[in-house]
Amino acid sequence: KGVLEEGLPPGFVERMTEFRVGRALCFMIPAREDLITLKLDAASSNLAERAKHVSDLHDLAPTPAEWEAALRHVEARFISPADAAVRDARTIRADIEGTS
Repeated sequence: KGVLEEGLPPGFVERMTEFRVGRALCFMIPAREDLITLKLDAASSNLAERAKHVSDLHDLAPTPAEWEAALRHVEARFISPADAAVRDARTIRADIEGTS
């Protein structure tokens, strides 16, 4: 299951920013911390699109605090810290921090 079926990070909706175009069109933009969390979750659980999400994470250059928050969310979504997705999330972080 994906994050949308499992649940968004706590406070996700409250942190969104509204961006209006004219009177009829409204975009809701996720906060940076939530975007990082969603990207890490997708990169660690969606092998088919991993490269795209890892590239986005590299471009976002998360701070250590942002990494920790994102890892906590990924770890909470899976059964145990030994789960492959959790290991992958930690590896993705290490790879990106090593190349920044």
